[in-house]
Amino acid sequence: MNFTFFFTLVGTAVTASTICSIFENIPERSLPFRIWVPFYNRSEVAYWCLYFQEVVIGHYFQATIAIGNDTLVAGMMLLTCAQLQILKYRQKNLPKMLDDVKNSTGLEKDDREKKLIIEMIQHHKTIL
Repeated sequence: MNFTFFFTLVGTAVTASTICSIFENIPERSLPFRIWVPFYNRSEVAYWCLYFQEVVIGHYFQATIAIGNDTLVAGMMLLTCAQLQILKYRQKNLPKMLDDVKNSTGLEKDDREKKLIIEMIQHHKTIL
């Protein structure tokens, strides 16, 4: 739902930008962004090809990439923070976990501590 809302919001902004560009740039036959092209861009076909590429395709592709990048980065940050909270919880409850393992298995205390700490280190490496 958030992605759909964000995509709609960005799509509306890009559409508004495109419409404004139509009213500003087309009467003057100028492009919205200064670019160098190796041909004369004032001819009818060249102008419309460049305008379509620059405004329509460029804006919408850039907006789609920005949406994907923004959601990916935010999602990865949330996932990393959640995993760090889980690791913090396990470290905080290490004494209780040692007691639980002591009651359920016949391992020596040092072996239990070593096993749990190794698991926490592996979890930390996985997070990074």
